[in-house]
Amino acid sequence: MPRAITVKKVKDLPVSFLLTDGMGARPDLKISNVPQLIITARISKSGKAMPESGDLQGLSQKVKPGDKDISIVIDQQIP
Repeated sequence: MPRAITVKKVKDLPVSFLLTDGMGARPDLKISNVPQLIITARISKSGKAMPESGDLQGLSQKVKPGDKDISIVIDQQIP
């Protein structure tokens, strides 16, 4: 389940952002409450939040809340 969601435009790539507890998908899902997480960046053809066939995505390695300078390469297509 996503803990946080942010929406950016493809034309603005690459983007920098800071994940905070205020970006939570729900108020009780705080980023600061998990020891590690994986960040997914997805380009949605439909604009919907849920992944669909044909969307492009990339995943980070496992990171800790507060880690900096994390790069994600969007290099996978969802079948």
